Parts: sequence; structure tokens; C-alpha cells
Amino acid sequence: MGLFGSSHPSIDVNEANRRALAGEVVLVDVREKNEWQGGHAPMAKHVPLGSLSSKLPELAKSGKPVAFICLSGGRSGKACGTASKAGISVINVKGGMGAWTSAGLPVAR
Repeated sequence: MGLFGSSHPSIDVNEANRRALAGEVVLVDVREKNEWQGGHAPMAKHVPLGSLSSKLPELAKSGKPVAFICLSGGRSGKACGTASKAGISVINVKGGMGAWTSAGLPVAR
């Protein structure tokens, strides 16, 4: 069980960074535009949670698992639920961008 009672697999921010850089996962930030502009993982795609459903076909095309990240893990957990129902392999990034910045990982603005 991950955060918020999620049964989806989860990884920490260091593992998410490593896998995204290696091209093993697609990192998707589901925060709002103003949060994204305040700082995000450099390799992440921005898909706000509210528009996720319309972007699922595009995300499914990669054939790779999608690692969702938000501020703390709540919205990314919801995104995992939505995407997994669409048949996409999902991973929740534990701790979100709060943990990402605390770990000293790169942030783009």
C-alpha cells in the first residue's frame, strides 16, 4: 500500500529521477500550471490532473510505465487510479516535488 491507501506501486524521488533519465518511465507532473511554473523535474511532462483523462491515449502510446508526481503524493495517487483504469502501467512518486527538492534533485523553472 502506498500513500493515501493507494494500492499502486510507488518509488522514491531518487528512483524516479534515475528511471526517468534512463528512459524507463515517463514522468508526469499532475500539478496545476502555477505550481509547475514554480519548479518541476526537468524531464517531466506537464499534464494537470483535471486534463489527465484527455491525455491518456497520448501517454499510453509510449508503452512505458508512467510515474506520476505532484506536490506530496495525493494527486499523483488519484492520477495512478485514473490511468491504471485505462490500462496504463502506473507508479506513484512518493513525497512528490517536496521530497524531490529536499533530495537536491534538479528543478527546472
